[in-house]
Amino acid sequence: IGIGAVLFFMVAYYRAQGVIAALSLTTYAAIVLFIFKMWPVTLTLAGLAAFVLSVGMAVDANILIAERLREELRAGRSLAVATNLALDRAWPSIRDSNVSTLITTGILWWFGDQFNASLIKGFALTLAIGVLVSMFTAMVVTRAYMHLLASIPAARRIALWGWKPKIAATKQPPLDFARRRWWFFAFSLLVLLPGLISLAIPPALKPGIEFTNGTTFTLRFAEPADPEAVRSVLAHLGHPNARVQVSQEGDIIIRTSELKGAANAPPVGPTPPSERDAIERELREQLGPFQTINFETVSEVVSRAIGRSSAVAVGVASIAILLYISWAFRQLPRAHRYGIAAVVALLHDALFVVGSFSILGKVAGMEVSTMFITGLLTALGFSVHDTIVVFDKMRENARLHPDVPLPEVANASLTETLPRSLNTSLTLIITAVSLLLLSGATIRPLLVVILLGTITGTYSSIFVATQVVVAWHEGDLARIWQRIFPRRPVEARA
Repeated sequence: IGIGAVLFFMVAYYRAQGVIAALSLTTYAAIVLFIFKMWPVTLTLAGLAAFVLSVGMAVDANILIAERLREELRAGRSLAVATNLALDRAWPSIRDSNVSTLITTGILWWFGDQFNASLIKGFALTLAIGVLVSMFTAMVVTRAYMHLLASIPAARRIALWGWKPKIAATKQPPLDFARRRWWFFAFSLLVLLPGLISLAIPPALKPGIEFTNGTTFTLRFAEPADPEAVRSVLAHLGHPNARVQVSQEGDIIIRTSELKGAANAPPVGPTPPSERDAIERELREQLGPFQTINFETVSEVVSRAIGRSSAVAVGVASIAILLYISWAFRQLPRAHRYGIAAVVALLHDALFVVGSFSILGKVAGMEVSTMFITGLLTALGFSVHDTIVVFDKMRENARLHPDVPLPEVANASLTETLPRSLNTSLTLIITAVSLLLLSGATIRPLLVVILLGTITGTYSSIFVATQVVVAWHEGDLARIWQRIFPRRPVEARA
């Protein structure tokens, strides 16, 4: 449903280029599924989510090419020349933004490998394959389709490619984002404030089983079971504080202290009875037959290790992205500022997502699990993806107009990339919402984080990262530093 909605949007908005995007995405899906068949890759629920999300990222490359094509047509170039220029000039943005996503997928794989989390490793592998294939289809398959369609006389009408020459006469000046940067910073603080307040109220977050030792299992009864009856059975067996919830699918989710017995079974000989056996036997006798959908036990040592690995993964991802952006934009003066600005935007997005989950944990009981960390790293990769596209446009405009002040370069770049940012986010939101409506409880935290991260990442790439670069260049940060830490006058010695 989500992929179909995305394809419909592309054709309706970009016309001929949208048809090419639909053909390219169909080819992309065929190649990815062929790789899954030949590898072979076990497509878990998380892997399926990664595949659908990678389709959204593949759409992003086609949107970049389509917007570039409109720019070249707007400049008065012929369709053939505009096609070649659009593909060539879109490549740096596609390359740099997708490399940042590959960095996060590599860290995700390492994170999942630390405690053999097949769901996370499958998600990371599927997303990485999707990103690599999307780069190939964008620059090879889309190029072939564009040249093929442009060779058809009936398809050479400029209006079919989403651009009307009459619009050139009414071209609007760039929006003045830079002049209002402190209003954007104030709005960001206002949006982050509820989450920060919630984080300050214990417990800051509602930890899942991976971050607190215990046992959780999901049961699907043949007939609907009463949660109170389940609690009564657990209390009778010595677990009066067990938490029982009902999922949207009607399954019973049980969370208890760590169950003893099964994890310490001897390597040979009969397995002794465990607490799990006793609980399942009593539930079947009291409430009828059921199927165990999921069962996890995490010890205190493992939960601490997962917590450390989560912190390391987020930290390494931030440092790796900082270094890569600083290297990718090394031709610009003070390239490190772009990397630091991107990390500031990442911190903004991370605070928004973590603060939102703090509120959701208190209001709706949503837990922070390894799927949350997976979604957070993925969302941060998407955020950098958007930021790099804006920075790449600033790099191009600064090279073409070296005498223009940086605030004007930023305004022009943001105005030119705004349709791309909004359209890309819309396609990702459509796919994330479709998955969220159809998915189970296992990957729901992952999808909620990606949905929140996509929204805040779009905002931060426009109103945070770019404005930090401008504020730094204009000396705003230095003036603030001097106000906080004024220099004391040195007394002259007699």
